Amino acid sequence: MRTLLGEENPELHAILDVALKPLRRKRSAESIAVLFREHGIKGKQGDTCECPTAVYLKQLTKRDNIHVGLDLAWFEPASDEIKADGFAAIALPSHVTTFIIRFDEGHYPDLELTEESA
Repeated sequence: MRTLLGEENPELHAILDVALKPLRRKRSAESIAVLFREHGIKGKQGDTCECPTAVYLKQLTKRDNIHVGLDLAWFEPASDEIKADGFAAIALPSHVTTFIIRFDEGHYPDLELTEESA
């Protein structure tokens, strides 16, 4: 698919799709929180590249350029990489979105990255 960012990269899309499978299987925001606790995942509220979901996906994919919004996860290439690597975005399941909203509202304080936990 061609967009303003260039051509979507099917390889990057497949990487995101595989990385999201464990989150898809969880089926609830609470079970995602348990998974993140088990893996020691913490993150920052309202931060598309440092929220727990982004941190988790970065660990699984070994890539630092992943961002997570309320309904999408995407690779955001640096401007000079756009033509070379393309981009990829994938929709998040509704229970992942619910987790993100609840995390940003402060429902999982133990998953928040603080100066003490950094």
